[in-house]
Amino acid sequence: MKQIINLEAIAKFHASRKSKILAIPCQNLLAGSSDGGEDILEKVGEPPSGLRTLWKCPVDISKEEQVSKANRAEAAKGRFYAAKSFAIASLSLIFCSQAFALPSNPHVMQGTLMVENVDAKTCVFTVGDETFLHCDDFSIAEDDLVEFRQPSSKSIVVVEVVTDRQSELLGILKSNGGVFIVNPQGIVIGENGSIDSFGFFASTLPACACPLIDGDMDVFVQGSSIAPITNKGRIKAWENDVYLIGYKIENRGVVDASEGTVSFAAGQDLVLNPSNGHKIGAFPSPIKYTNEETGIDNSGMIIAARTELKADGNAYATAILHSGFIDIIGKDERKGEVYLEADKGDVIISGAIAVENSDRTGGNIQIVGEYLFLFENSNIDASGDSQGGNVCIGTEGTQLAFIDEDASIIVDALEEGNAGNVVIRSEGTTCFYGAVSACGGDRSGNGGTVNIFGKTHLDFQGKVDHLAPHGKEGVLLLNEF
Repeated sequence: MKQIINLEAIAKFHASRKSKILAIPCQNLLAGSSDGGEDILEKVGEPPSGLRTLWKCPVDISKEEQVSKANRAEAAKGRFYAAKSFAIASLSLIFCSQAFALPSNPHVMQGTLMVENVDAKTCVFTVGDETFLHCDDFSIAEDDLVEFRQPSSKSIVVVEVVTDRQSELLGILKSNGGVFIVNPQGIVIGENGSIDSFGFFASTLPACACPLIDGDMDVFVQGSSIAPITNKGRIKAWENDVYLIGYKIENRGVVDASEGTVSFAAGQDLVLNPSNGHKIGAFPSPIKYTNEETGIDNSGMIIAARTELKADGNAYATAILHSGFIDIIGKDERKGEVYLEADKGDVIISGAIAVENSDRTGGNIQIVGEYLFLFENSNIDASGDSQGGNVCIGTEGTQLAFIDEDASIIVDALEEGNAGNVVIRSEGTTCFYGAVSACGGDRSGNGGTVNIFGKTHLDFQGKVDHLAPHGKEGVLLLNEF
């Protein structure tokens, strides 16, 4: 790695931990790593059509020398809960036996509930619109199925665990509406676990269902829980959004909201539906981290029309670590966009991000933090057949932007139209050793603008291609922000 350890700006901040930062490997899902790569591809099967960009990206993301993180916590074995068949109206208390995997002692706080034990492995809950349940436990054993039947896809059911039991979703949870699970003790979706619903919301912090009911209001979420949300299986929202909200978010499986937004938020002071038009936001803690934790760790796969990963930059040694795949295809009403943001924090990328829109244009990617690293095998692709998208790395608060020699950024117009633009900036040091391609279309269109800026120091040793075979060549700007 090129002379980064000799730069005064980097050495000053990272003297105590630079060896740890620079040694973080790429999580190699395609190589079948011990960290779950083979399992993820088995869940997905053949590459979906939306993943075509990732499978043909120019960066070699299957190097055998990559190693997975060690000492991952294994998912606990699921609990079994059961109940006799009965129906209740609102404000009723249910007591369960131990033959089936279903909520333990759910109390209807609002709405209605009817329970049907179909067989030893299947339990169906028929609920009224906007039903709220308090439960002693909400877990699903492996191979078991719990289904919430709701009046319509716009309905929701909220399940809040009020004891000290972690939710272990090792089987199947499905619903024709939205499902909210709130558990301050933590939520785990096991390797064989599956969520299949109209929309899905999981939180370890006190949360309100309002954001998915009324999309025009700010909802502030605060709490003291440090329990994680871990997905090792598959979460599918077939027409709406997926929210994972908590102190620590780990995705090692597949999160699929191809018609909506996937939002991960890590911290203890968060906001849902902020007025800036985003789905989530994270406020930085007043005190810098004193641990070696990671806020959001995505080594799995995200498929969506839009994605937001946001973390409290002060709370963790690494606010966001992305080593998996993010594949975005925007829709008419939801443009393809990716936001990885950690104000005052470190964002480390060694995976792939591909963004395009249904109209064949490239999408937009924004990566924000105080210290930004794109290590080897990072592939940031906002290209489009008819027009390139835009990539912005760094803001006024960024002190270091480091782009490794094996990292690539692509905003090409592949067939026709103009290329997109790339901005890489920091108020401190920018080290650019990678490659940017901002080329016009093969049949028509101009090249794009690439602006690389380091206010205190710029070390530019990379490659930039902004040619246009049938148009005007693009522009490379160095320290001309």
